[in-house]
Formats: sequence, C-alpha cells, structure tokens
Amino acid sequence: MGDILVVGSINMDIINKVERHPSVGETISALETETGPGGKGANQAVAASRMGSQVTLAGAVGTDSYGEELLALLNGENVNTERIIVKEGLTGLAFITVNGAGHNHIIVSPGANGKLSEADLLPLMPELNQAKALIVQNEIPWAVSVYIIKEARARNVKVLANPAPVEHFPVTILPSIDLLIVNQHETEALTGLQAKDRAQAVQAAQRLLDLGGNAVVLTLGEQGVIYLDRNGEYFREALQVNAVDTTAAGDTFIGALASSIVKGKTTQEAVDWACAAAAICVTRKGAIPSIPYWEEVRALIEEANAIERGQSVK
Repeated sequence: MGDILVVGSINMDIINKVERHPSVGETISALETETGPGGKGANQAVAASRMGSQVTLAGAVGTDSYGEELLALLNGENVNTERIIVKEGLTGLAFITVNGAGHNHIIVSPGANGKLSEADLLPLMPELNQAKALIVQNEIPWAVSVYIIKEARARNVKVLANPAPVEHFPVTILPSIDLLIVNQHETEALTGLQAKDRAQAVQAAQRLLDLGGNAVVLTLGEQGVIYLDRNGEYFREALQVNAVDTTAAGDTFIGALASSIVKGKTTQEAVDWACAAAAICVTRKGAIPSIPYWEEVRALIEEANAIERGQSVK
C-alpha cells in the first residue's frame, strides 16, 4: 500500500526563465520557455519515492494530454497512481517565472485539482489505514484537506502539512497537524511575525506553537532551517551550493523529510537529509526533474559531514 500517502495537486508547469522579474505593468521577454511536470502533491510524492519510500498519490488530472503525460511520468517514478482521478476538463497548470538568481514567482491555475471532492477520497481509506504518514498542502479545496487530515488523525497516522499557498489556511487546524512545514512568507502570513533570521524564526515558530501547533519546521532559504517543538529547538545551517532554480525546493524538502521520518530517523537526522535534498534540487532546473535520488543525498550528507570533521573529500 505504501508508507506515505500524499493528497494534493498535480500540475503541468510552464516555466519562463528571465533576467529579472517584471515590475508592475511592465512587459519583458523570456530568455527561454519550457514545460515540465509539477504540482506540490506530485513533487512531494516523487521526492519521497526517490528517497526510497513507497508512496501513494491521491489527486486529480484533466482529460487533456497533460493529464495523460503526468500519469505516465508518475508511474515511471514508482508512485502509486491508482487513486488519481481523471476529471473532465483541464489539468492544473503552474506558470513559473525564474530570474537570474534562481528565485521564482508562481501563479497556479487549479484545473482538475480544484474539482477534487471529499467523496473522491472515500476509496482511499485502505491506503490511509496502512500509511505511516500523510502529506497535505493547500493547492486542492481546503475542505478536502481537512477531511483527510481528520481521517488520518483518527487512525494515528502522522500528519505533515504545508500551507502553500497560504491563503485561506485557518490556524484552528494546527492541533490536528503533527508537523507544520512553513517558509518565511507563510510564517508571516499565519503569525504576523517576520522570520528574516534565526532569532526571529524561533519567535515566529513559537507563536505557531502557541496557536496550537505541535511541531514546526521553518525553512529560511539560504540561511537554513529551524525545527521547534515543546521540547526544544534544532537549527540546521543551509548547505552552500550554486542555486540556479528554487522551484520545487520546498517540496523536495518535505518529501525527503517525510521519507526520513517514516524510516525511523531522528528529527535532527530527518531535517539534515531534507536540507541536503533541497540543496541538490536548487542546483538544477525545473520541478520534478530537479529532485534528487537517495544515493545523491547520502553522498552530499557524507561530504558535508567530512568537511565538518576537517577531513579531505575525494
């Protein structure tokens, strides 16, 4: 059945590479344009699968050629697609603009993702009964996410949630989430507090705990990651790499984090592995094509550990 169940979005990405992002009202030319598979649900499912976990993805695609292409790709990634429903109409689309520094702006058109319903998830209960972890995001109707979160909690399945996009994410759901994964923008939207550095991040993460959260992972981009629960704090500095495209870095982090957790790694080890996976991801273009495999992450972890010990790396 699978160790990890992902319920979320499946998109085709349309990616424009630009020298810089346009100002309001400005028209600029793209340096190049390409399409590729993506969507937070699909990205996180593939990331967990490439890290060696058995993964089931539940979601929806359209009746267009993009839907067929995405299903074929996910099957090729050893992701169980039996719970992906084909909805009449268009597959979800993500319009991504990546500047010369590798930073992106993303607009999502929900397509079939927006048509997913609670009834669509009823056949999913056998997979949920067998799962060790559930991953949800916020690119499908929120009522559907709430439904599957509650079903997971009733079965003592660990719930990891990423409130992206952060609009319409109620903090009242926090007690039902075992591990909330947020970036700086999402944190500020939920708490009203900035998280521009480690000290601010700890304060903001604590605020999320005060609002009912059980544990928080707050990603700080190039600075690193903060983990905070009621027992303490862990900070991991980011690995220094040459970033070319941050698309799917957060999703890669989440998939690798979930995979590490269900494999029995400690929280610190899971965060370390997730950071390494995201570091590799940003050195490559695209969403799913940029996601690393377990062997690559292990090699980077070993290299980083050797450097910290002052050993030479062959």
